[in-house]
This record gives sequence, structure tokens and C-alpha cells, in this order.
Amino acid sequence: MRKVLEGLIDGQFFCPYSNRDVYEQLRQPEYAAAIDGALRPIGRALARLGEGEDVTAFFARYVDLADSGDRREAMEELKRVRDQIMPVLHFIHLYSRAGQGDVCLSPGEEVSFGELLMHVDQFQVAREQLRDLCVYPLFSRVKTVDANKEKLNVVFKGLVEAGYLVPKGAESSLYVATGKMGYFYQVVSWIADSQKLLPAEDVEPDESQVTGELL
Repeated sequence: MRKVLEGLIDGQFFCPYSNRDVYEQLRQPEYAAAIDGALRPIGRALARLGEGEDVTAFFARYVDLADSGDRREAMEELKRVRDQIMPVLHFIHLYSRAGQGDVCLSPGEEVSFGELLMHVDQFQVAREQLRDLCVYPLFSRVKTVDANKEKLNVVFKGLVEAGYLVPKGAESSLYVATGKMGYFYQVVSWIADSQKLLPAEDVEPDESQVTGELL
């Protein structure tokens, strides 16, 4: 239980793709209640994406955003996700242009590193998209790389570290979108409605409109 609590407090999302064992445990009412009870004293609660049998992921949310400390931390988390919106959306666009999926990357959907690399190598516009992707802070925390494969590796590594993708296997070039993608789309929708999706440098999330359902 300790590792699950630490993961939730650290911002992890538990879904069938990131950690099926923990996800199945959290689907059990008694275990979920125990986790929720352990989170409450530190101002958190167990939250779900979806309802009933359709729950796609579990994460920790803040209980009382009236608390100034919790509200400040929640706002910082919202800003982090906000700053990931454009790079993640641009990756999804590159992925969909490669014919790997629809305009949305849904939880459980597979992404082939090899097929995406082939698309990038073949089309100039895809190479330009990849180059532009690597400019974002989410993908530019390492030294500059030149080869398409190295650039794509940087992008995938960033998405894995941010919790949006997980490798399908140790030796596989396939990745799977996690349940956090569902949370990402909810945040995108909320910001689009309340903030008009202005560039990050032009707008700060409105604290009066932050919802505990997301945070």
C-alpha cells in the first residue's frame, strides 16, 4: 500500500496500461476505501476517471482547494499540464498524420516507434514537425540531437516520463497511451472553455474556476 500511496501523491495515474495490478486492486471497494482513508489526512482523496465499470484510471486529487497551500500546489500542477498541452497535441498530430490513429490518442491505443520513424524519414513535413516538437521544454531537456531516430527517442522519452505513454515491453518498439491521456483531454477541455486556450505566457489559470474534480 505504501508504494501505491507514494505513487498517487507523486502524481501517478494507475490504469490497465501503466500498472494493471494496482489498477485492479483499486477497483476493489475495500482497498480503494483504505487508500482514500490514508490520503485524507494529508488533504488528498482517491479520484477516478470514469464511473463504475468504466473507470479508466485512478489518481489523487486535492480535497479542499480552500486551503491556501493545497490550492497553490494544485495551481502549479495545472500549470504543468497546461504547459504540456501544445507539445502533446503536436505529437498527436504527427502521430495521426503518419496514419497510426485518429486525431485523438486514446488510452490503450498503441503507438509504433518504428512506423512513426519511417514516416518521419520519408516525408519532409514530418521531419519539420519533429524538429518543432523538440523545441518544447518537455522534449528539450537533453543535448541537441540531429538524427531523426535520436529526436524521436527524445520525444518518446519525454512522453513516458510525463506519464502519457508506457513501453509495451522491454524489447518492443510499441508504446501504449495511458489513462492519463483521458485526464489530459479533460484539462484541455476545461482550459479551452475557461481560458480560451491562450498561450502559456499570456494567461494564468483563474483560481476561482479551478475544479477539484481535475485536481
